[in-house]
Formats: sequence, structure tokens, C-alpha cells
Amino acid sequence: MVTDEPFMTREEAAIYTDLMPDGKARSFTFVMEAKSVITRPSGEHVLEGRGWYEISGLAVALQSRCTDETGYVQPTREQLISVRGLHAGPDGFNHYNGIKTWFVHRDGKVSHV
Repeated sequence: MVTDEPFMTREEAAIYTDLMPDGKARSFTFVMEAKSVITRPSGEHVLEGRGWYEISGLAVALQSRCTDETGYVQPTREQLISVRGLHAGPDGFNHYNGIKTWFVHRDGKVSHV
């Protein structure tokens, strides 16, 4: 599309807007707040044998949390919901930066909690 004036696409209006519990919206939220992510092990991995970990037959939940240079601490899911509310999306938000939990089952399979 070519135009001689500014316009918004659906993605800009929907994806980069966070609806807040009070009904107001934060528009054009391109900045991702502090977020720590565990990439291994993560969804659908299977831990086999020994490595930097040891499978002992116990189930465990793995989480990671970070603090950025401003002192902002990555929130828990509950803390994020208390501030932003809960809306449709993979994690309830388009800009989800709450702590994700990976569950390692007794057989070594990893899933998202």
C-alpha cells in the first residue's frame, strides 16, 4: 500500500497495544521489559542420561528471573496479571515478560507449566 499520510496496520494496533485492567491501553509498546528465558531444557526436550544435570527420578520445576540495569525485576505471572489483567494470547499478553516455568517430569520429558 502506498499512501501520502500516516496510517496504522492491524498488527500495529493489536500486537503493540496492551489493554490494562482499568480499560486504558498502552499503545506502541515496542520495548520488552526485563526477561530471562531458559532455552535448554525447554518444551518437548527429553533429558537422557547424565550431563550438567542428573536424572534421579524426581520431578522438578525450573524458573529463571532477572533484574535489568534500572533495577526492574522480572515479575512472576501473578504479579504481571495483577498489573495488566489477563487477556487472550499465548500467555495472556502480547508482551509477556513474566517468569515461565518448565517442568521436568520424572521420565526426563520437559513441558511448559
